[in-house]
Amino acid sequence: MDNLFVFLVSFIFIFIIYVFFYITKRKKGTLKNNKEFNFLINKFKLNKNKLNYNRLGLLFAFINSLIISVTGTVCTMVKMKLIWQLIIAFVMIMGLIYSIYGIIGQVLQRKVGIKDDERKRNRK
Repeated sequence: MDNLFVFLVSFIFIFIIYVFFYITKRKKGTLKNNKEFNFLINKFKLNKNKLNYNRLGLLFAFINSLIISVTGTVCTMVKMKLIWQLIIAFVMIMGLIYSIYGIIGQVLQRKVGIKDDERKRNRK
């Protein structure tokens, strides 16, 4: 029960921070220059014009909060030395980021589609 409480508190706290950054980036107009967007656009060759940046910004805030909270909770549950907890946390964060952003990219490829240049190359 304590682990669930730690997870929920950390998730809510981190999510509030991410939403605050999302709102400030949205007001400044720099939301499109976000690292997550650039990663997905370049890796999955998505069409920038068809993306809904506002909806994706909130999704990224949720996903990043979830990744950090799950990693922190699991690492505090493991009773090992600090160095092993850090190694486990690093491996978990990299694995979760790669897998979850990969899933998001594949879903966006199906919904939004890829750039027209890539379609022409794939047809040949």
